[in-house]
Amino acid sequence: MFFIKMEVKYIISMCLIFSIAAVKLLDDEEIKDLWDNLREKYNGLTFEQFELIAKNGLVPSLKSDEIDNLWKSIKSEDREYITFRDIGQYYENDDIKELLEVLQEIVPERITDPTSGRTEHTFDKGTFTKAVNLGLIPRCPGMHEIFKKIIQDDVRDYINMNDLKAYYTKYTEFHLIPIMNQYGEPKGNGQKLYFGAFSRAVNLAYFPSPKAPISE
Repeated sequence: MFFIKMEVKYIISMCLIFSIAAVKLLDDEEIKDLWDNLREKYNGLTFEQFELIAKNGLVPSLKSDEIDNLWKSIKSEDREYITFRDIGQYYENDDIKELLEVLQEIVPERITDPTSGRTEHTFDKGTFTKAVNLGLIPRCPGMHEIFKKIIQDDVRDYINMNDLKAYYTKYTEFHLIPIMNQYGEPKGNGQKLYFGAFSRAVNLAYFPSPKAPISE
């Protein structure tokens, strides 16, 4: 028990020192969902302590092997960090239109060319993992393509409940309604799920990765 308490104090102190800027942090409902799913794993923490580390990107939203595979897929083999150029080469433009602006606020700059003194915003593995845990990094390329495939309508720019039920055939309304209530926008007779909110829901594993079978 002594070691658990010491670990909790260490984690919390690290959060206070290395706090991520308050940009698109997990909201109360997302943190509560994580807490409900991971309470046994973090049984040395109170909810308030768990909330603090979750808001700082220290609670995994994806399995570690998925994060590792994503890191290796984006990163150039000749270095141990990721640049915005790497992200632009890995993802499609529609997937990352707003992403880079957000990431500039939480990703530090470093000198990448000592000769010219050029600096770039770069991720080390720790910063990248935090950004993934906060739902900021797309789980795979082609997210916007999947979004359009779910809609099956070139006119609309949102997903409705019928779209979700038709695409995620193994998900019941019991599963889909809370997600739509959390991420959708109330419009007319129902909720509308726009791309940014859909992408975030996928990134935080409320929906399976676009690489997974569509009926998962």
